[in-house]
Amino acid sequence: MPMRHALKFGHYVITVWIFRSACLTVKEGISPSPTMSPSATVTGLEIIDIVAAYPDGIRLSQLSETVIKRFGATTTFHTSSRLGLDFDDLLVFLEARNKLRIFRGVVFPSGSAVSKS
Repeated sequence: MPMRHALKFGHYVITVWIFRSACLTVKEGISPSPTMSPSATVTGLEIIDIVAAYPDGIRLSQLSETVIKRFGATTTFHTSSRLGLDFDDLLVFLEARNKLRIFRGVVFPSGSAVSKS
């Protein structure tokens, strides 16, 4: 009978199934949690995915409300190169790297018509 183990490395969790002393990594990434704790951290890719669902843009206020509902008001964010970002810092970081575009209070996904102008 296989045994499941979750190994934590900071905010990363690696789930490992052990079969007769052989290890098979099943999933790597951020620990999934139905209710995010106040110390939770969310990857910037999740915010990019939310914005990408609105090809014509999402108002910054609506994006902020969506993020708070989904992840909580005290959530911090990270990217592959930065940790401990608040929501505003994350948006600045993502815009500087052309991952999204903010124009007149509306956030657009990278590659949208507004992001090309």
